[in-house]
Amino acid sequence: MILQTERLILREMTEADFDSLKAVLSDSDIMQHYPYTFDDERVRGWINRNIERNRIFGFGLWAVCLKETGEMIGDCGLTMQMIGNVIKPEIGYHILKSQQRKGFAREAAVAVRDWAFKNTPFNEIYSYMKYTNEPSARCAQSWGCKFVEEFKDDINEITKVYRITRKEWTSIMNLKAYDVSASSFDKKIGALSNYDEAYKYFASFLKTGSKVLDTACGPANISRFINSQVSDLDFTLMDLAPNMLEIASGYLPKAKTVCSNICDFELEEKFDGIINGFGLPYLFPDEADNHFKTVYASLKEGGVYYLSFMNVNSEKYPGKDNYVQEEHPSFNPEVTIRVNYYSQETIVKKLTDLGFELLKKWNLNYKEADGSITTDVVLVLNRR
Repeated sequence: MILQTERLILREMTEADFDSLKAVLSDSDIMQHYPYTFDDERVRGWINRNIERNRIFGFGLWAVCLKETGEMIGDCGLTMQMIGNVIKPEIGYHILKSQQRKGFAREAAVAVRDWAFKNTPFNEIYSYMKYTNEPSARCAQSWGCKFVEEFKDDINEITKVYRITRKEWTSIMNLKAYDVSASSFDKKIGALSNYDEAYKYFASFLKTGSKVLDTACGPANISRFINSQVSDLDFTLMDLAPNMLEIASGYLPKAKTVCSNICDFELEEKFDGIINGFGLPYLFPDEADNHFKTVYASLKEGGVYYLSFMNVNSEKYPGKDNYVQEEHPSFNPEVTIRVNYYSQETIVKKLTDLGFELLKKWNLNYKEADGSITTDVVLVLNRR
């Protein structure tokens, strides 16, 4: 066995898979977007090629089997394909007709995607198909791919190409980790009082009726505190994790909720205050730049911006303004997240160059589960 999911096992192919695989590859409906259906010789060649791929590369197309019965219902895996005259890593799949429309292709592809980014150096994974193969295109999009190009070729007439980057995958995995950990995050992180002084300072610039946008709001722990300091604030809570938004709206039922990324959101109204409480560590530098620009554009003149993030460890990573670290967070050690650390000097310069004025800064030491110390940075700025 190589991988298993909730319903599937993915394993290396063997010659004993001939009959099961022939039922898939010789089906004219399944292979309608392929140049031909497979006869016995082509099926055997397909199996042998993937056995050889696994021997040489450590990956290939794997047999997709139902966990409950062991029945092989198709194949899915990672192979190197010539896409537009360049050899690229591609996730492909074929599923038995009787087992289609049950989400098996997506389930298998997600498992292969995660395996590929964890176990290979590839920074991009592709999926390509004939332009008429709309089900395959929808499946590629469902596991995170975005359309990047199409080109003419002799086999497919027109080939469509979809891609997911390592950065996009990291965001997907972080979101998944936070969504499944929403309750434990609320209990552990939401109860911290480390930042109360900074919260009170930010709240001092608000008044009854002020419009406040909480980006990457989580369980709305910051907004809840501010709500206790200033009455009748008009909150908009923004997060990509549905479970976080559900908890947040339970605490602040009058607040508007927006399920959105925090990089380049578009909201009609302007705000008196915008919060980003530790959302920055889950943005890469280009995404962070977009977030700052969007925040500036979304604030009223004189509006205040609360921002917190983790400072770079200059002793461990001298000279770096930013680095990514893989961690098991204290609120759920069973999940893995990938966290961006930023230089506070670099962030302050970016923001002041945009037109923000730094009002106050805090450096707060936070003891991690392993005993190491992380310096949390909290900034309160206003739009000049």
